[in-house]
Amino acid sequence: MPKVEMGQGTYTSLAMLAAEELEVGLHQVDLEPAPVDDALYGEQMTGGSTSIRWAWEPLRQAGATARTLLVAAAAQIWGVEAASCRADNGKVLHIPTGQILAYGALADKAATISVPEHVPLKKPGEFKLIGTSPKRLDASAKVSGKAQYGIDVVIPGMKIAAVAACPVFGGKLAKVDDSWTRAIKGVRQVVRLDNAVAVVADHMWAARKGIAALDVS
Repeated sequence: MPKVEMGQGTYTSLAMLAAEELEVGLHQVDLEPAPVDDALYGEQMTGGSTSIRWAWEPLRQAGATARTLLVAAAAQIWGVEAASCRADNGKVLHIPTGQILAYGALADKAATISVPEHVPLKKPGEFKLIGTSPKRLDASAKVSGKAQYGIDVVIPGMKIAAVAACPVFGGKLAKVDDSWTRAIKGVRQVVRLDNAVAVVADHMWAARKGIAALDVS
């Protein structure tokens, strides 16, 4: 998921787009936050109500393409026309005979089939998920405390910074007396910026104490 979930439902709504065309239920979808990679994911910006507009076609096309390949794989295994098969709820059904194969049994075969350049997308009247209000995929982890936030991440040698910004728009930093701040245990560095001062420390408490001890104009 290359977009950030900030309470606006992005994790659920974007998953719905892929699941809709792939013909799986939301309970069959696992989400993994994407690493930072603009070459692979494009501009990884979240804001301005742009996530759905950005993902509306690409994620649906991804789901529809995967569905098409899985149906084609089942048709090859059965020796039938793909048009006589239908995908539904993570399985492919051969309508005339009632034969069924789960996606998991078809994935390896589907991966060997050439990816079609164009695949048909569902019409609005065919939507099963889009337009509904399902249970949010991120709710359980947040309620149970399993969800990891940025503030939860700790890596070896990591430092924490607190910032005192100029309270006046367009203002500049005039002078800083950081003598008291530098005496605080855990404070590592005081960084002067054009319109702010940052205190870098071993932990948040030292950084906050350092900011409070600054004499800034």
